[in-house]
Amino acid sequence: MRFPIGLKIFGIAVGLLILMTAAALLSMRMTRTVDSQLTIIDENYFPAYVALAQANIRSVEESAYVRRLLLAIAEPGDNAAELDQLRQQVATTGKTSDERIADARRYINRQIADPLDFDDNIALARLDDKIEDLQEQRRRYEGVLGKLLGAAEAGNKPVAGELLGELDDLRDDFDRKIDAARNEMRRLAGAAVIGTRAYQRRVVTIGVALLAIAALLGLTVAALVTLGLVRPVRRLLLGTAAVEHGALDTVAPVTSRDEIGSLTQSFNSMVGELRVKARIRDTFGKYVDPRIAVNSFMSQNKTVISRREPLASVSSGRSSNPATAAE
Repeated sequence: MRFPIGLKIFGIAVGLLILMTAAALLSMRMTRTVDSQLTIIDENYFPAYVALAQANIRSVEESAYVRRLLLAIAEPGDNAAELDQLRQQVATTGKTSDERIADARRYINRQIADPLDFDDNIALARLDDKIEDLQEQRRRYEGVLGKLLGAAEAGNKPVAGELLGELDDLRDDFDRKIDAARNEMRRLAGAAVIGTRAYQRRVVTIGVALLAIAALLGLTVAALVTLGLVRPVRRLLLGTAAVEHGALDTVAPVTSRDEIGSLTQSFNSMVGELRVKARIRDTFGKYVDPRIAVNSFMSQNKTVISRREPLASVSSGRSSNPATAAE
């Protein structure tokens, strides 16, 4: 199949464009993956960590309000307004702590359900189980707290003291567990950030490698096509120089079917005609005019002279003119 030179050059340009486009599209896709990873870190990991930290803070605040409430109950006198305010603060901080723990579980489960992850779903599931245990411990804490406030208001100090010790134990255990859960969540968030950075570096590396491969392939194909164009031209130049110095037996090889191949065929035909004329000149030029020899030799395949034709003409003339024949 014949491919013109212009089509070859256009094909190289289109091929390079396709390679560059493919590299750009792949880099864009991987960049979007990095952006999605940063989004889930911002929407799931960090909010879960912040929710656990806030739950811990609200729990500590609740414990402080409980101590103040117990002191206010033990004080003599009419301080109903202060007691109501402290009870409200205890209830509010406790409720807020429970809500923030529930929020942390929601963020973690949303991340587990997300198809884009950092290969940490098992660790997140284990952390979710630990946080669920914290919720159960919060319910036990609130139950003991209710009994403690009831005993304190009833003036039952022995029972109140016993319940206060149990409440402190639950408080210490809860603080230890929620602190561990918060540290685990921070570790997972940090690992997610490190994973995103590593993936981003990999995206840059792959993008550069793809561009380098595309450039190398483009240069290789361009070099091959260029050599395919330059070599026949050089052979024609060498052949022309050889013919100029009298080497009429020069034949340039035809290596392509494009315009240069057609030009090479024309060159070979031209040299062939020059070779024939040179042979004629060498053979007949010493005895006849070279122009006559060339014309006679070039027309020998078109005109055939029969030796019998003059005899036939003479015989015919004699038969048609008896008087001439008799003379």
